[in-house]
Amino acid sequence: MALINKNHETVTYDFNVLVPAPEITSMSNEYAQSGTVATIYGDYFIDDPNVPLTVEIANVPVTEITSLTRNAISFVVPEGAETGYVNVESIYGTGQSTFRYMENDGILFDFDDDGDDAIAKDNGWHAATIGTLENISSLDGNYLIFQGDLDNGSWNDSDFAFEYWPYGDEATPYLNTLVDFEDLSNLQLKFEVNVPDAWSACAMQILLTTNNEVSGDNMNNSFFQGDTFPRALWIPWQSSGSYTTTGWTTVTVPLSEFRYGASGISLSPLSSTDITGLTLFVWNGGVTGTACSPTICIDNIRVVPIY
Repeated sequence: MALINKNHETVTYDFNVLVPAPEITSMSNEYAQSGTVATIYGDYFIDDPNVPLTVEIANVPVTEITSLTRNAISFVVPEGAETGYVNVESIYGTGQSTFRYMENDGILFDFDDDGDDAIAKDNGWHAATIGTLENISSLDGNYLIFQGDLDNGSWNDSDFAFEYWPYGDEATPYLNTLVDFEDLSNLQLKFEVNVPDAWSACAMQILLTTNNEVSGDNMNNSFFQGDTFPRALWIPWQSSGSYTTTGWTTVTVPLSEFRYGASGISLSPLSSTDITGLTLFVWNGGVTGTACSPTICIDNIRVVPIY
């Protein structure tokens, strides 16, 4: 670097540009199957000609990178990759993801009766559709299916509600026996979603409830109709007017975002740690959209720390 004063005197100064190691912030589908293309997002993904960038999933090297920019790397998920962190190494160092690929801790619902602790079905007034569709490939077995008609103000809990109102027994355990909800500020809810048919009306209301609101011994729907109990509102179509996905994608909702009423007004954040149940209901949210007949598939609902 050359510094020149008004008398045209020059002083030179040597310095180095310090580029950080790669930073990995998210993955398009944390449950992407081997042989499919996934994308990780972040920064400082630098592919030096003399020191090529490399990617590993759970210590299994990625052998096929399909596209690479400073902020995104798309690649074919390698065979043999199991639960573990994603690592990216460049000439400037190695970065590790804060999430784990195929996370198996903190799973609440996987919709598969496969002998693990994750819950396979609902428990409430409405029998949710759990299974598979011919046109939507499975991630790892069954998934939750919402499918029907939505419009502004419509109430369609037959097609767009998932109710887990437990008794606290072996068949319907309380969620706080599966996940530690002690520090809500450092927790996030995640799931994979596949939306092949356009969704353009109503919010997905996500409610983590205690026995004070609803349980197997006190089934009701009054707790989610008003603006008193805080919940998250997921409205991915709001900015563009319509939402679809290309295959499965991972959704992340910090528990600090559980702070809205049914109509979308702001409330005090969710604070109780005696969380026992979960309700998903596509309805209201205080948004105006257009009538639609979406298919919304959900799998691997989990609560994991924010690192």
